[in-house]
Amino acid sequence: MARIRTVKPEIWTDEDFIELSPHARLLLIALLNFASDYGVLPDKPKTLKMQCLPADDVDAEALIEECVSAHFL
Repeated sequence: MARIRTVKPEIWTDEDFIELSPHARLLLIALLNFASDYGVLPDKPKTLKMQCLPADDVDAEALIEECVSAHFL
């Protein structure tokens, strides 16, 4: 069965969220599509980058660390 992932409207004005870089915000939202039902993601930055930001020249490890530092991951 397909999983439905939604972004709550409150995220756009969350003070911690808006302090993230634009690519980190996009990655965080995209990760909702790939997390398990328990919120688990693989510890594979290259895989996550190819799933979430395949056409962007970004450092996935740095973006993930940015999200971790802000307590989103």
